[in-house]
Amino acid sequence: IEGAFSIIKRAKLLLTGDTAAKHFAAAAQTPVVEISIGSADYRRTGAYGHGSIILQSREACAPCPHSSPCSRERQFC
Repeated sequence: IEGAFSIIKRAKLLLTGDTAAKHFAAAAQTPVVEISIGSADYRRTGAYGHGSIILQSREACAPCPHSSPCSRERQFC
Protein backbone atom coordinates (compact mmCIF):
# COMPACT_ATOMS: atom_id res chain seq x y z
CA ILE A 1 0.00 0.00 0.00
CA GLU A 2 2.80 2.42 0.86
CA GLY A 3 4.50 1.77 -2.49
CA ALA A 4 1.30 2.35 -4.46
CA PHE A 5 0.58 5.56 -2.54
CA SER A 6 4.12 6.80 -3.18
CA ILE A 7 3.82 6.22 -6.94
CA ILE A 8 0.36 7.80 -7.13
CA LYS A 9 1.51 10.80 -5.12
CA ARG A 10 4.20 11.52 -7.77
CA ALA A 11 1.79 11.04 -10.71
CA LYS A 12 0.33 13.95 -12.63
CA LEU A 13 -2.97 12.09 -13.16
CA LEU A 14 -4.57 8.74 -12.35
CA LEU A 15 -6.93 7.08 -14.84
CA THR A 16 -8.88 4.39 -13.00
CA GLY A 17 -12.09 2.52 -12.48
CA ASP A 18 -13.77 2.13 -9.10
CA THR A 19 -10.64 1.07 -7.19
CA ALA A 20 -8.82 1.83 -3.96
CA ALA A 21 -6.19 3.62 -6.04
CA LYS A 22 -8.60 6.51 -6.70
CA HIS A 23 -8.90 7.08 -2.95
CA PHE A 24 -5.11 7.06 -2.62
CA ALA A 25 -4.99 9.69 -5.38
CA ALA A 26 -7.63 11.82 -3.65
CA ALA A 27 -5.62 11.66 -0.42
CA ALA A 28 -2.43 12.57 -2.31
CA GLN A 29 -4.22 15.41 -4.16
CA THR A 30 -3.43 13.74 -7.50
CA PRO A 31 -6.14 14.51 -10.10
CA VAL A 32 -8.32 11.50 -11.02
CA VAL A 33 -10.21 10.55 -14.17
CA GLU A 34 -12.57 7.84 -12.96
CA ILE A 35 -14.41 5.56 -15.38
CA SER A 36 -17.60 4.74 -13.45
CA ILE A 37 -19.42 1.88 -15.22
CA GLY A 38 -21.49 -1.14 -14.25
CA SER A 39 -22.15 -1.24 -10.54
CA ALA A 40 -19.80 1.64 -9.69
CA ASP A 41 -21.85 4.36 -7.99
CA TYR A 42 -19.90 7.62 -8.15
CA ARG A 43 -22.46 9.31 -5.89
CA ARG A 44 -21.50 7.00 -3.03
CA THR A 45 -17.86 6.16 -3.72
CA GLY A 46 -16.53 8.80 -6.12
CA ALA A 47 -13.10 10.29 -5.49
CA TYR A 48 -13.86 13.99 -5.51
CA GLY A 49 -10.96 16.37 -5.59
CA HIS A 50 -9.65 19.45 -7.37
CA GLY A 51 -9.08 18.70 -11.04
CA SER A 52 -10.79 15.29 -10.90
CA ILE A 53 -13.41 14.06 -13.37
CA ILE A 54 -15.87 11.19 -13.10
CA LEU A 55 -17.26 9.67 -16.31
CA GLN A 56 -20.55 7.80 -15.75
CA SER A 57 -22.72 5.90 -18.20
CA ARG A 58 -25.92 7.69 -19.23
CA GLU A 59 -27.84 4.43 -19.36
CA ALA A 60 -31.04 4.62 -17.29
CA CYS A 61 -30.10 1.44 -15.42
CA ALA A 62 -26.72 2.75 -14.22
CA PRO A 63 -25.44 2.10 -11.68
CA CYS A 64 -26.67 -1.48 -11.58
CA PRO A 65 -26.71 -3.85 -8.63
CA HIS A 66 -23.57 -5.95 -9.04
CA SER A 67 -25.12 -8.81 -7.06
CA SER A 68 -27.62 -9.46 -9.89
CA PRO A 69 -27.11 -10.36 -13.54
CA CYS A 70 -27.77 -7.61 -16.08
CA SER A 71 -31.50 -7.26 -16.74
CA ARG A 72 -30.98 -6.16 -20.36
CA GLU A 73 -30.31 -8.30 -23.42
CA ARG A 74 -26.68 -7.09 -23.29
CA GLN A 75 -24.63 -4.75 -21.13
CA PHE A 76 -24.91 -1.25 -22.53
CA CYS A 77 -22.78 0.37 -19.84
